[in-house]
This record gives sequence, C-alpha cells and structure tokens, in this order.
Amino acid sequence: MSASKTKPKVTLRPATEQDSVAITNVVIRAFPADPQWYYRLPHWKEYPEDHFKYSEERIRGYQSQVALGRATYFVAEVDEDGSKKIVGLAMYQMPGTHLKGPNEMEYPPPQTKRRDIDPKRHEAYFNAIHDSKTAWFDKRFGERQMYLAMICVDPNYQGCGAGSLLLQWGIDRAVQEKVAISLFASPVGRRLYLKMGFKDGGWTRAQVDGEEEYVDFPGMYWVADEKDFPTVEPQ
Repeated sequence: MSASKTKPKVTLRPATEQDSVAITNVVIRAFPADPQWYYRLPHWKEYPEDHFKYSEERIRGYQSQVALGRATYFVAEVDEDGSKKIVGLAMYQMPGTHLKGPNEMEYPPPQTKRRDIDPKRHEAYFNAIHDSKTAWFDKRFGERQMYLAMICVDPNYQGCGAGSLLLQWGIDRAVQEKVAISLFASPVGRRLYLKMGFKDGGWTRAQVDGEEEYVDFPGMYWVADEKDFPTVEPQ
C-alpha cells in the first residue's frame, strides 16, 4: 500500500479452509520482521518449498482447532481490483480451553521433516511460551482468558488499520465475556499492543542449552479491570 494512496477499507470475516494458501502467503511475508522467526527458522530462505509447505500445514492444523470449538480465526480483507484480498489474520484460543489436555496453539507438535527449521530452537521457543503462559497467565486468568495465538498483517498493507481491527475484535469479545487476553509479542507488535491498552506480563527467553544465541520476547495481557483478576508479580 503506497503512502500516497487512500487507505483501503478493511473488513473482517471468519477464515475458512479455502483461505489456507492466502493466509500462508501473508504469514510468510509478515513474520520475517519478527526476530523469533529467524531464530526458529534460520534456513527458510534456503528451502522455500519446505517453508511454504509446512507453514501451510501448520495453518491447517490451527484451523482444525476452530472446528473443535477451541479457537476463532478471522481474516482481514481489502477490496482490490474488484475482488477481496486477504491482508491480515488473527487467531484467538477461546475461554475454557486452556487447562485441559495438549494445547496445539501454544505448544504445536513438531514437524520433523522440514529443512527450514532448527528443531532444537523451535522446541526451546515453544517450551518458553508454554512455561511462561502457565506461570504468568494460566495461573492468574485460568480459563477466563482468550489467547492470541497468531496475528499478522501483510507488510504492504500495514498502516491501513487491519491490525487494530483484528485486535479490537478480541477486545470487544473479551469485554462481552468478561475475560482477559494473553499473548506473546514481537518487538514491532508490542508497540501496537501498548497503544491498544495491553500491558507487559513479563519477558521470557528461548535458548538451547549450550548455545550463545537466544531470543527474548514479552508476554502481554489485556484486562478491562485489574481488580477482576488476582495479581501475580511480573518476572
């Protein structure tokens, strides 16, 4: 989206299985701005076929959580040349699904055949999310939370309001259901979250034992009123 052009009107709708290719393209364009992407997927440029194939597989896996009633998945669209174009997406894990059984949103199963990934770093990253979410958010909010498992906007359409609209949907739903929202942020995303009223819950680190490389990232949360939930000390 050129700065000289009028900002397109953004609308939201539920994602469908037919959107998986378009969603994957948005993810692949958007997430390289996130340091954790390079940390977990250091070979994504060397193996673009694997990168697309297994990214789409992960997207389809997340979409299956919608069918199970565990998640809500939305896409942001704009009108372009007379047709709708997906430019952003968000997936929220819904209240009542956080403390029971395996949680694919925060701790997805490994994809051992993909060559774009560093398996040990990938595991360290999701272990960090799982452990930090348990300590900071699950203990405080329990099942009274929505977990923002994924949100991104195509870099060519950032600034048109898609990210804010996707977040506002979650905030409105959280107010309606009287629950919190939890998430783990990138440095770029954190600025938008703070603008939208989110707070830092703590900073976590993903690092493989014996390696010098690591990635730090914040866990954040939104609540309408802090008094509605018992407090825990940020770490």
